[in-house]
Amino acid sequence: MPSRITLLGATGSIGKAACEFLQNYPDKFDVAAISGHRNVARLVEISDLLKPELVVISDENYFDALKQAVSSATHQPRLAAGKSGLQEAATIKADRVLAAIVGAAGLSPTLQAAKSGASIALANKECLVMAGKFLMQSAHEILPVDSEHNAIFQVLSDKPNEIKEIILTSSGGAFREFTRKQMQHITPEQAMHHPNWSMGAKISVDSATMMNKALELIEAKHLFSMPAEKLKVIIHPQQIIHSMVRYCDGTILAQMGVPNMYLPVAHTLSYPHRLPAPAHHQFDFTDTTKFDFSLPDKVKFPALNLAEQILNAGQASAIIFNAANEIAVEAFLQKRISYLAITDIITRGLDEYHADEPKNLDDVILIDNKARQIVEEIIKKID
Repeated sequence: MPSRITLLGATGSIGKAACEFLQNYPDKFDVAAISGHRNVARLVEISDLLKPELVVISDENYFDALKQAVSSATHQPRLAAGKSGLQEAATIKADRVLAAIVGAAGLSPTLQAAKSGASIALANKECLVMAGKFLMQSAHEILPVDSEHNAIFQVLSDKPNEIKEIILTSSGGAFREFTRKQMQHITPEQAMHHPNWSMGAKISVDSATMMNKALELIEAKHLFSMPAEKLKVIIHPQQIIHSMVRYCDGTILAQMGVPNMYLPVAHTLSYPHRLPAPAHHQFDFTDTTKFDFSLPDKVKFPALNLAEQILNAGQASAIIFNAANEIAVEAFLQKRISYLAITDIITRGLDEYHADEPKNLDDVILIDNKARQIVEEIIKKID
C-alpha cells in the first residue's frame, strides 16, 4: 500500500526536492495534502503533478486566485485557506508530514501534525528552536530534513556515552572570506546568492550571517539530546560532507553527498528504506580535487557566540533569539538596516527582553509576539 504524504510548504526549495522525489516513485506514495503561502501558480502546478486531496493557500488574500486557477487545472482538489486550512492539511490522515513552512509560521501546523500521529519529516528548524521540548514530547517520530541533521541521524550511534562530539559542517556562507570592513556594504542581493545551495531569501541571509548554523546548533541539542559542549561547527566550503560524529575511540563517521536537498528529503520520505536516486544526484569523487576545513571566525560571525549562550539558557531565550532574527532579516531585505546590524539587533533584543519559561504553546506564541514588537521598536529607532 502506498505511503500517504502531506507537504506543508510545498512551493519552496524543500518542496521542490520533495516533488521531484515523489514524481520518481508514484507507485509508492500518495499525496494527501499540499500547502503554499502565496505562490498560486506553483501550487496549482504541484497539484496537477501530485494530485493531492487537499490544496491550501495560507495567505487568505490569495484564495480567490487559487480557486480561479484550479478551475481550469487538470486536477480538481478540495481547497482551503488560512490558519484553518493549514490545520486541516496538518491533521488530514497521513503517514508522514514534510514540515517545510519557513519560520515561526510553521510551528503550529507542525505541532498539530505531530499530535495527529503522523511521522514528521522536519525541515523547519524554528519549530525546535522555539518549542523543542513541546515538539519532542508530541511527536512519536521526527526525521530531520536539514542536510546537517539528516547526516547526523544517519551516522549516530544509539549509545550516547560513546559520542565525543557532533560536528556540524558549514559552507561559511557567501562572505566567509570578507573582512568586517567589506561586510559594511553587503546588499540583500549579495546575501541572497549562496555559493552552493539554492534557497529562499530568508534562509540565504541566515546562511550569510551564519545564523542558520546558530539555529542548527540549538536544533541539534533537541534532536539528539546533546549537551552544548558536545556540539561543534566546522567550515567545509565544498559541502560534500554534510556533518560528522566523532566517537570516544577516535572514529569519525561522516555522511557525504552532493550539496542539494534531494537526498535528505528522499531519505526522510522513504525511511526506513532507501530508494535509488537519479544520476545527477550521485556524487562523483573525481569532480572534487580537495576537501577544505577550518574553524569559524566568531568575530566576523557573532551569531555563533550568541547560539552558544542560548544553548546554556532556557527555551524563552531561544524564542527571543529566533524572533529577533526573523524581524532583523526582514528589515535587512527591505533595506531598512545594514547587514552588520542584523546580529547587533538580535543582541539588543536578547538584552532588552527577558521572559519566563514557557509552559505551553500559548506561552511560546506570546513570547514570540512580544519579542517581535520589541525588536521592531529597536529597528524603528535606527531606521
